[in-house]
Amino acid sequence: QHQLQKLHEREILDVQLAKMNQSQQILNRYGEHFKRVLMTIENHLIYGEHEHAERVITVFSRHLRQLLHEGSTPFLALRQSIEHIKTHLELMTLLTGNRFMCDVDDDMLDDATRNRCTERFQLSPWVEECMWPYFGHAERSLKEMSPLTLVIDAADDEVSLEFVGLAPSTGKSLPKQMFRLLGSSQ
Repeated sequence: QHQLQKLHEREILDVQLAKMNQSQQILNRYGEHFKRVLMTIENHLIYGEHEHAERVITVFSRHLRQLLHEGSTPFLALRQSIEHIKTHLELMTLLTGNRFMCDVDDDMLDDATRNRCTERFQLSPWVEECMWPYFGHAERSLKEMSPLTLVIDAADDEVSLEFVGLAPSTGKSLPKQMFRLLGSSQ
């Protein structure tokens, strides 16, 4: 029985280690993205666009606070995850001079669902990873991209995130992802 208990403890530690490694990979990816954001802010300052740079810095600092909050807790209310996603998409819009625009449609969610939780570093990193290539495209282009909409809905114990619109270069549909909701639906 002592051996079984040790195996169980080891399994728990392995799961915690895997989650920690996943969080570290996500934070490393964010670090690379932050370098580009800071270079863009620097360019706005160099070209005398101080008001725009100040707005970007304000939204970027909100994004950083939300990221730090998300990393400090094992679970995050869906409401907070959605706010973090909106902040990130707003930052991407500002950085591209409104050439990249993605609205969030979460009107189908009720308050009880918004108060349920998700695991940390699930929703917002998925959205960022999906949108980063399109952000990069908009950043290099002078033409506006077709606006996208992120539709967030819930059914049973899952929340779905789906991008509506066509991918700018391929014309293919963007991905849809389901994430597990934690807590009671009542």
